[in-house]
Amino acid sequence: MAAHNPTKPVDPRELARQIQVDPETFTGEFTTRTGQRIRVRLIRPEDVGLLVDFFHHLSPETRWRRFHTTATDVDESVVWERAQELADVDNHTLGGAVLALVDGPNGEELVGVARVARSPEEPASPDAEVAIVVRDDYQGQGIGTSLLYLLYRLAERMGVEAIRATVQADNSNLLEVIRHLDWPVEMETQQGETAMTVHVRRKSSQPSSRDEAKA
Repeated sequence: MAAHNPTKPVDPRELARQIQVDPETFTGEFTTRTGQRIRVRLIRPEDVGLLVDFFHHLSPETRWRRFHTTATDVDESVVWERAQELADVDNHTLGGAVLALVDGPNGEELVGVARVARSPEEPASPDAEVAIVVRDDYQGQGIGTSLLYLLYRLAERMGVEAIRATVQADNSNLLEVIRHLDWPVEMETQQGETAMTVHVRRKSSQPSSRDEAKA
């Protein structure tokens, strides 16, 4: 499967053809721009160790983008506790996550994760917060774009009507991907942060491609 050209608008229908994932189980694979096969599946409670290893592979800048802190001196027990919380989701109600995995020298490695979460106080809320992070040595290969597409599909399956995220306003790569996917999105930038809301369409109404002339 050929990967999309990052300089052109991204057609979600083309992503759907490239990402060979079972729509019910979210297990499958896709190919990066460099030709590497990436396996994807939903997160499981036993993935705590993968999450901890993943965190330790993130640079200070990537940690800042994801957590709004460099988190360079976090106690290891706190890292494991937080990883346990993140892995303890059912992928149906309060939260879920899609993992991107490869075979490393010591076994399976996590290279990207896309997460969607409702507020615990509002388990039936139509809104959910989302976040995506890709390991530094795997960035720039289209993994984030593919995870973003799968996150949208997971939110749709969970009955979420609007997904929300706050990112640094200078995170041009993510903002450009969002714009190119041509989803119904609202953006507002204040004090160096951009708040985004993407409205999730029903399955019968697939996101369409952006007219390239408008890009």
